[in-house]
Amino acid sequence: MELVAFDLDGTLLNRHQRLSEFTLDTLERLKAAGIFYTVATGRTHFAAMPCIEGHDFPNWQIFKNGVEWWNPQKNLYRHRNLLSHSHIMDLLASFEEHQITPFIFCLEDDGSHRVYHSPLNGHLSDHIANELGNHKNMSLHPIT
Repeated sequence: MELVAFDLDGTLLNRHQRLSEFTLDTLERLKAAGIFYTVATGRTHFAAMPCIEGHDFPNWQIFKNGVEWWNPQKNLYRHRNLLSHSHIMDLLASFEEHQITPFIFCLEDDGSHRVYHSPLNGHLSDHIANELGNHKNMSLHPIT
């Protein structure tokens, strides 16, 4: 065995959404055996970080179902743009038509995270903006 990639929910995390002592011990055994391991999840980097506190995952980590890769040793993201400009404009028009506030996550060249949004539309949008605004490595900006 050379590599193990763990999902978080229902696999690596316990019912409290944290790493158990048993899991931490198992990860240390993998490390001692020279087996590379990492996390691969649909969660965002920021949503996953509190769950995996308590253990240093030294290898590339995969978030957002493969869209975002994080190298913790180099503090570096590998990120690819997947949507064309016209596709983005079509999506934004659809959000506006259905009166839904889009939140667009972008990774800047310096590694900072920016979230762009149109005017907030309703209590849920206010809640999401408040949650996103509480992250120390993320900033909110108008979509203009």
